[in-house]
Amino acid sequence: MDCLSCSISDESWQITTTFPCIQVTSIPSTTDTIPSRAHIKPAANVDTSKSSADFIMSTEEADATLQHTRDHVSQLLTNSPLYSHLLSNVVVKSASSSSVICHLALEPLHLNSKGGLHGAVSACIVDFIGGVAIAAYDQRSQTGVSTDIHITYLSSAKTGDTIEIEGKAPKVGGSLAFTECVIRKFVDGKAREEWPIVSKGTHTKFVRTK
Repeated sequence: MDCLSCSISDESWQITTTFPCIQVTSIPSTTDTIPSRAHIKPAANVDTSKSSADFIMSTEEADATLQHTRDHVSQLLTNSPLYSHLLSNVVVKSASSSSVICHLALEPLHLNSKGGLHGAVSACIVDFIGGVAIAAYDQRSQTGVSTDIHITYLSSAKTGDTIEIEGKAPKVGGSLAFTECVIRKFVDGKAREEWPIVSKGTHTKFVRTK
């Protein structure tokens, strides 16, 4: 819904109130009577050329983004021996321009010598989901090359656990794209907000193609 500024005036009224997305300007003095005259106009700082439809992804667009993301992941698994070895059972659960969610059931090949999720596997996941988030951002096929990866290890997971991999690309520019990853351990019976964070990281990629 477009934001509006509403100016209500009468000889005895002058009140200013602000609501989300609507600015109402009026103002009472000593009378209890609501003025009968009102003039509504678009707020000066709002781009009225855009309707609410411009800010809402249609069902068709959402489906296209999800399918593109799944196709992109399938291509990555086909073309990368490392991804195909470590992430062959990854499942894309949802995808939009702002977020990608994947699930991965952990197997012995994902573990370190102590039986916990290997740090190198977590780093691989941060690398993987960063590119996937960029692909979902605008349905591109080329997601650039890595310039840096940072990862923080917070807890662990083991064989039989399922981890949720959440990737975001909050900024995709002409040269660089900045991505974020959070890896959580699924805990049955608990709200997602209560799932322990196994690790989280950031990943920057050089995406300029010309």
